[in-house]
Amino acid sequence: MSNPYEPKTFFSKRFEKFGIDNLQGSGNATKSHNMNKAEYEVAWRTLYSILQSARGEKPIEGAHILDIGTGNGYYSQRLSGMDAG
Repeated sequence: MSNPYEPKTFFSKRFEKFGIDNLQGSGNATKSHNMNKAEYEVAWRTLYSILQSARGEKPIEGAHILDIGTGNGYYSQRLSGMDAG
């Protein structure tokens, strides 16, 4: 019988191995932190574009945005740096 996927356990082990600030923990473990960072940056630009489009004329700054995930908070940190939370 195989073990079911448990996100909390999976990511706890990944962050224990790589550290919370190394994007290998939440990203692709086979790629370097810098490679993951480059891919996260592309994803961030896409997410930002989608959020901006959804807001229409209203700026993202000051918006209330909920980030739910088991990662390291990369996108939440980016948004909070813009004074969106």
